[in-house]
Amino acid sequence: MIYVPKAYAVRPLRTQKQKDRAEQVATCGHCELSWDDGKITGMTPTPSGRCPFEGFHTDESRAELLAGKRK
Repeated sequence: MIYVPKAYAVRPLRTQKQKDRAEQVATCGHCELSWDDGKITGMTPTPSGRCPFEGFHTDESRAELLAGKRK
């Protein structure tokens, strides 16, 4: 799982309740984190569907995804 610092401007939506309350849920195909893309911050809405958590993506998480260990 990817760690996102509490002070980071965009918070991942980790529960269904949080997703239900979001204006516009977006989910990254790489890290599988979701966020409210309808909430205006310095990083959202995200341009071209990019993940606001890209800086936290790791080669290890990418390898797991390609190996089919994560859906």
